[in-house]
Amino acid sequence: MDKTKKKEFLLSKTHYLIGFSLLVKGYAKWEHYPHQTAKVFVIFLAGLLMIVGAALHHKISKKFKRFTGLFNLFEGLALIMIGLIFFEEGSRRIPYILFFLGVSYLVIGFTFFFTKEKNKDKVFDYLQLGMGITFLAAGLTALILNLISDKNFWLYVISLLFFAAGSIMIIKKWRHKKARIFSGEK
Repeated sequence: MDKTKKKEFLLSKTHYLIGFSLLVKGYAKWEHYPHQTAKVFVIFLAGLLMIVGAALHHKISKKFKRFTGLFNLFEGLALIMIGLIFFEEGSRRIPYILFFLGVSYLVIGFTFFFTKEKNKDKVFDYLQLGMGITFLAAGLTALILNLISDKNFWLYVISLLFFAAGSIMIIKKWRHKKARIFSGEK
């Protein structure tokens, strides 16, 4: 499996996971709060759209070039919605992580949706560097706040994952730039 196929495969799994978690949360809300039908309907609809969008991504993106950007925007909103549900249920840490990831998807979605084809390489170079720095900062912030207050094992793991993701993004950006310099590109 080449790198592009592998990346698409892993990305589709995250889309399915978010869609499935929305369906599970929708069911839990429906079971415990049957009077909140509008909220439950929106959660179920978002979950179904995530799963259908992930399943038909290739077909739709061939016909609608900006579908990836639109899908990422929707995914960002879905993550924020899941964060709000957790926040409403009294969770203290997970919502902030989901809010951060949701905003990250919104930034990626806006970039995919509004960037012209000829500028995409340059814009995504800067986006990758910015996202890398942001993930490093989020990992460091989560680590420091966890050391000061809760000392929760899972928050250590999440801060390490954010720090690793940010490091990988920055290293890949640096390697890509270095390779372009040696090949004579600007």
